Amino acid sequence: MNDRKLPLQLENSNESLYGNFGQRFAALFLDGVIMLPITFFALFLNASNLQNYYYTTPVSQLIALLYFVYLPVHFGATPGKLIMGLRILKLYGTAIGYRESFLKYVLVMVLSLMSVGILLVGVSQADTDMYNDMSWIEKQSYLQSFSSPWHFLPSFLSCGYAFANLLVFLLSDRHRSIGDFLAGTVVIKNYFITEIDDLLAKNERSKEL
Repeated sequence: MNDRKLPLQLENSNESLYGNFGQRFAALFLDGVIMLPITFFALFLNASNLQNYYYTTPVSQLIALLYFVYLPVHFGATPGKLIMGLRILKLYGTAIGYRESFLKYVLVMVLSLMSVGILLVGVSQADTDMYNDMSWIEKQSYLQSFSSPWHFLPSFLSCGYAFANLLVFLLSDRHRSIGDFLAGTVVIKNYFITEIDDLLAKNERSKEL
């Protein structure tokens, strides 16, 4: 098994192997845009009937799990990263598995589940008939009136996580996020993949000698 971390740069190249802030941010934005139709459809269903929350929230979480965990394992990255020419690899250059993909997403998932849990507490206390007769804006205010004192905690933690993630990313020589450190992964520029494979093969040969 190869135990050498990927270098910062390949030989005879001054370019970093790793996706920069602009590429990573654009990829995250594209992933959000791709997921928008599902979000809007869930909002539409939730606005039409209060009871739909009990179906749309777990389904939405499952879709997000498949998107951010399943797709990277089978295609090397999320669609947003692929569009931006990025690939997720283990720190040593090999393909990721479900363990790495899940660990990379787990903190985002925890924050999302926290928001869902608080939302469903409000839904469980609301009157269905009253909710269904309200306008969309009134429905949101009505549900928030049932929310616990911890209603703003997920948003506060998400902002803190985003700031910490940015700080870690900027201070990391391989442009790694908190999720990357948890999962033992890096995000590389896809056009380096052939050179990385060659480097891994060379390292294996040198270990056999």
